[in-house]
Amino acid sequence: MIFAGKIVTGKGVRVAIVDTGIDSSVPNLVDNWDVFLSSAGKIVSKRRQHDLLGRGTQLARLVLEEASDVALIGINIFNEHAKTNSDILAAGIQVALEQYVDVICVCVSTNNPEKLKRFQNLYKQAEYRDLIIISAHSISEERAYPSTISGVVGVLSHSEITSRFFYCDPELFKAEEYAESGFFLANGWLDGRFRGAEFATARVAAKIACLKE
Repeated sequence: MIFAGKIVTGKGVRVAIVDTGIDSSVPNLVDNWDVFLSSAGKIVSKRRQHDLLGRGTQLARLVLEEASDVALIGINIFNEHAKTNSDILAAGIQVALEQYVDVICVCVSTNNPEKLKRFQNLYKQAEYRDLIIISAHSISEERAYPSTISGVVGVLSHSEITSRFFYCDPELFKAEEYAESGFFLANGWLDGRFRGAEFATARVAAKIACLKE
């Protein structure tokens, strides 16, 4: 990425991807964690060696396409049946906060209003540490967390947006509907392999990592 006439690659920036983990073959991977809850509801994390489902690896490679020198931390919040829930999502973000990262890329969200306070508290921790949380958001959801929390970078995707760069198109989306939460709109396509808000979120994370550098 070129910024202010200088090529920036995210060097020295640590990016956590909260999704399905990252395969050990991905360059710049420095850590990989499984996150789940004990029967008592306590956060349990353990290191893992591979991506459970494959999507986290795709997201990581997409980040590296534009921020080739970032250090990557994978956070898996899914089980072997490709299921997760809002409590484990929150736990995954908490574990990411403990990894001394600069950017947290969250590629799932919850619309459970009972979890709002939990995600607001997580954002406060991130803000205190000068850390940026970027979260995928679905256009069909009026409120989802953490993407609609003020201060979090919420990312939407739309098939009609063809630019490689994220921007807000007032012809497609009314600015006043999204300004409060600071949404960006991005295209999730990349050579026909990626589609959707999750992949748009990874692209935005890469750009923000470069700006962090």
